[in-house]
Amino acid sequence: MAEYCEKRGQKAYQIQLFGGEPFVEDRVVDVVVHHARFVASRIGVFPSFAVSTNGLFGPARRRFVGDFFSRVVLSLDGFREFHDRNRPISPDRPSFDEVVETARYLSTARAQLCIRCCVTSESVLHLESIARWLCEEFHPAVVNFEPMTESPESREAGLAPPSPHDFARHALRSWQVLGSHNCEPASAPILTDGLQNTSCPVGKDAVIVHPDGLLASCYLLPSDWEARGMDLTVGRILADGTVDIRMPDVLELRRLIRSKPRCARCFCRLTCAGGCHVNNSYPGCPERYSDSCLATRALTAATLLEDLGQAEVAEDLVTDPEGLDKLSARSSDRVVDMEEGP
Repeated sequence: MAEYCEKRGQKAYQIQLFGGEPFVEDRVVDVVVHHARFVASRIGVFPSFAVSTNGLFGPARRRFVGDFFSRVVLSLDGFREFHDRNRPISPDRPSFDEVVETARYLSTARAQLCIRCCVTSESVLHLESIARWLCEEFHPAVVNFEPMTESPESREAGLAPPSPHDFARHALRSWQVLGSHNCEPASAPILTDGLQNTSCPVGKDAVIVHPDGLLASCYLLPSDWEARGMDLTVGRILADGTVDIRMPDVLELRRLIRSKPRCARCFCRLTCAGGCHVNNSYPGCPERYSDSCLATRALTAATLLEDLGQAEVAEDLVTDPEGLDKLSARSSDRVVDMEEGP
């Protein structure tokens, strides 16, 4: 990658580590960081490192992350009662105190601290106070509130995602709190700086290296794609180190992200762009909006109103059940369809 960037005249490139939890294999992280720095000293193309982590590591690892990483996305799900319910290390060992210690250390390190907060039906009603606490305690650059994705494991634990309307209402208010603390709210499916055909790596020509050398456009397990009848591979790293990218597969993925019947008449189709192509807008998914779609539609509409100087109208929208129901039920946002009736 460094050699590729050098040929293109670039002086820097970014290495992102994520999983699962990257520091489960901390030796791999060490090799990647130190080898990339060695290559930089030889070639003159300098790496920056980003990592998504649960923050469960001791003082030495905290110092390593603070010294060598430019961006850390830390999973911290709010107050103790919510975080420990979501993320126990074991039934008799909570994780809150260790993660908070990591957050406090990183808040004073050179790394940019971004906090990812998984929101459940229990925590959604407290988002404003959670946002205020996060900003006052850790001074993050970015906070991303994400609705929990339901799974067999979450159901077994008695956890449930928030209702889309509750999430939209409290997320909007929490964004206002974050803004008052000069903290950026992050949400990939909501309005971005420009239009996009996809809000996830699929279709963006991403090349994600899986542990076995598989190259894919998605970081989920291949079994997750296969369950949806999808193949998101784009190549492989061969035994001799050669990188084999299959351009026909890349072109097919570019085509795939433009074939989303659910999105065709939605006003968010070039901002949200379908969200996750495996879990939300996969081929053959129902055309009715998912809960993720409903929250995104409400938040996007409210954000547009705020940008137009209509903050009070935006608040009225997210607090009006009837208005949210109408927004949820509308199958087409095209002006011509509105003229013809619902």
